[in-house]
Amino acid sequence: MTYSWKKGMSIDDQWQSWQDNNPLDKIPDVDTDVLKEALIKDLSYVSSMDVKEYTLYQKWCEVKDRYPTVETNSFFDDKPAMQNLNKVL
Repeated sequence: MTYSWKKGMSIDDQWQSWQDNNPLDKIPDVDTDVLKEALIKDLSYVSSMDVKEYTLYQKWCEVKDRYPTVETNSFFDDKPAMQNLNKVL
């Protein structure tokens, strides 16, 4: 999927540009049953947390997304390493 945004474009122009570059019939449909099950599972998991635990969980997810790691399997230890070290520095 591609999209080109130009400064000063209205929302309607942006939508039209996106539609021109991404035919809607080529976009796969979302299976609502799978989406519903994932949403229920996620909400069930976080609903059991108190506010502090939930906040910590959200920050942990944010860090995991922003700074992904890869498992290293050296002879002496199994420590994760930063996937893209340039992103950190």
